[in-house]
Amino acid sequence: MPDEGQLIYDWNTVDAPARPTRPVSVHDETLRDGIQGPSVRDPDIDHKLRFLHLADELGVGSIDLGLPGSGPRAVADVERLAQEIRDQRMRIKPLCAARTLEVDIRPVVEISQRVGIPIEVAAFIGSSPIRQYAEGWTIEQMVDNTRKAVRFAR
Repeated sequence: MPDEGQLIYDWNTVDAPARPTRPVSVHDETLRDGIQGPSVRDPDIDHKLRFLHLADELGVGSIDLGLPGSGPRAVADVERLAQEIRDQRMRIKPLCAARTLEVDIRPVVEISQRVGIPIEVAAFIGSSPIRQYAEGWTIEQMVDNTRKAVRFAR
């Protein structure tokens, strides 16, 4: 039988300050080029660097630097941002978005090696039924691509 504390909620503690079970950390996706639309513009590197500094000063725990698999400008911007994190000894942890494909993960690995700091890969897969239909993907293909990408990333 569960103990009383699991069965009864003490509403008298509603106004008590919340105590998280672990430190709260913020992850920021602002620099990533994933927000796509006709009116959205990709800021220049100076604006991205300024934002990176502000995020670090605010204590943001991690930040997505971009999706370097999307092209040469994204590679250049991500590399410059990673250099800034290294050179300024920032506390913020860098991540990069990548589809679950080696072609997207490889640029992250290469930038990490050139700059000399770890960059986490935030891999994703568009797996909705609509996306599967539009791309002609099967679940088996998606799982196979993901396995290959994870093997490469290790």
